[in-house]
Amino acid sequence: MSKTTYVDGNPAEGVAGTIVTAEFLNTLNNHYHTGRDVDGEGALAYAADAGAAGAYVVTLSPALPAYITGMPITFKATYANTGASTINVNELGTVAIKKLGSEDLAVGDILAGQIVTVIYDGTNFQLMAAPRALSLRDAARGLLVENNASHPTYQVDISAAEIILQDVAGNPVRILSLSATADITVSGAGGLDTGSEAVSTWYHLWAIAKADGTASVILSASATAPSLPSGYIYKAYVGAVYNTSGGDFKWFKQRDRRVICPFEGVLSTGTATSWTAVSFAAVIPTTAKKFIGTVEQSVANQTLVASEVSDFHNEIILQSSTGVEISIIIAPFEIPIITPQTLYYYNMYSGGHSFIYVSGWEY
Repeated sequence: MSKTTYVDGNPAEGVAGTIVTAEFLNTLNNHYHTGRDVDGEGALAYAADAGAAGAYVVTLSPALPAYITGMPITFKATYANTGASTINVNELGTVAIKKLGSEDLAVGDILAGQIVTVIYDGTNFQLMAAPRALSLRDAARGLLVENNASHPTYQVDISAAEIILQDVAGNPVRILSLSATADITVSGAGGLDTGSEAVSTWYHLWAIAKADGTASVILSASATAPSLPSGYIYKAYVGAVYNTSGGDFKWFKQRDRRVICPFEGVLSTGTATSWTAVSFAAVIPTTAKKFIGTVEQSVANQTLVASEVSDFHNEIILQSSTGVEISIIIAPFEIPIITPQTLYYYNMYSGGHSFIYVSGWEY
């Protein structure tokens, strides 16, 4: 029922006053603020925000007559904040929102769709929120990166159930259900970040987002500092794809941080009998942290492969009995990459032949 309108009685004029029952008083004494139009249930100091990012506007009903020290205001933010923020309640005036006493808000302290409570301290509104643990940038759940099925030579599909991005100050934002395509033939969001397409080049894939949660992806020749399109302030590294001398993307498939690719040789008939660097610049990106592949030898030999020359004693990959002629021995291996796009190998015996092939990598 609607709330009762109370009136004072006046017996001299025959006006009956409102009768307040014990039941009503008990209900009032034990009431909860629910916002329902029911006797004994008070109005909520809550409304949806109708302002802009970082400039929140709240209209309470019934209207708040003045800012009251200690009074909490709760609102649902329409937009994430983009830095220092304010609130204006019932057109009583714009007041700064602070955190931790006197600090301005940082990007992402308020997220789009978040229910926010602020309390007026007599000067500012204080943001009431439990401290959020710093999210690890580039962390993702259910990440899948692969050549587009219809246009595999110039498009890459990127999807993730969840991915964490950060702005330049390290403030995180979480994007759910990312699904986007990066196209090397277009510019800006969904395409190349800057410049024109280059061949024989690794292109790095980045997930990007605006303050309001709009998400996209870009391709960039930079593995550390892509040029973000206008309005995009968050980024997370996703992976990389190689654009060949013919201007076609190589085939690959990435699940989380592990990548598979077609077998490709990085060393053929290696005969070195001292530690020798093997480069795979066109096969694995600079951002790869682990090499996945196979090593082969075709005559009596002991082949050693290492991340660094100083660590060779930990990285003996393949060996055969000295003096025994063999046609071929093949061994799969995984090894950390210390120097980007480089491993080291040598043959223990003169005349030995070694081969190294890549079949994937990990970030």
